[in-house]
Amino acid sequence: MGPSPPSRLLLGLTLFFSLTHATVTVYTPTQVVFTTAPAVSGTPAAYTGVAAYNPGTLSPPPLPSPTVLTNPIPINLQNAGTPGLGVKQKGSFLGFSIEMSVTNQVLGKNSTLLQVPFLNLMANIVQRAGSVMVRVGGNSQESAHLVAMGEILNGRVLSKNLTGVTGTTQTPPLDFTPDLLYMMRNISELVNVHWFLGIPWFTTTPFDLAIVPAATSILGPYPLGLQARNEPDMYNLHGHRPATYGPYGYGGEISDFLTQVGFWCFF
Repeated sequence: MGPSPPSRLLLGLTLFFSLTHATVTVYTPTQVVFTTAPAVSGTPAAYTGVAAYNPGTLSPPPLPSPTVLTNPIPINLQNAGTPGLGVKQKGSFLGFSIEMSVTNQVLGKNSTLLQVPFLNLMANIVQRAGSVMVRVGGNSQESAHLVAMGEILNGRVLSKNLTGVTGTTQTPPLDFTPDLLYMMRNISELVNVHWFLGIPWFTTTPFDLAIVPAATSILGPYPLGLQARNEPDMYNLHGHRPATYGPYGYGGEISDFLTQVGFWCFF
């Protein structure tokens, strides 16, 4: 007659774990607890993914000798009359500069689809500084052309002529619709952002000033100023002015600009 079922279970477990070099503790014929030998890890493979997700850790360097100061440094603060201070500035004195050609990636897709990460960043700064100054312009402002609403397909606020890039920066000519300005206005209504805008300056006879009345009308109280040119000292190097172009030539263009615009503006 063969062994009883609990004996067969114990015998089978004993034979099985004798091959794996593990121990077996049997409390009842139906309850088994396994205790295995510790695993030995091999040499980890070198990480080849994105650096931001590298799981490796660095060992901290030893403290310098003499060591760093760990005790608080006493500073006598004064409520007023502190000597050596400069002109008092608002908390929003420093701002941001956004290249005009990437506003549809940073600010939003259009006036109804705003970028939430940008709004969150601006809101956090406004809580501490009261407002934020943002300049929209750069190399791509120089040939930016305002077109009618709906002229750019699929509800986009701008389009780039990638076959007409110029200069060492390979900046493409840019078309944008008034919806870009409406997008900026909607951002300002939510998080109190104020704007500087760039005026195109590659063509001067006459200047393309369509952005001036559009910004004044659409942005309401939120524009801070207009920037007349971007890096004019690089115009001759990028092929947008003759080699003899300098401060005198730029001064003449400013005079022509003020004559055409018909009023004084800050830039």
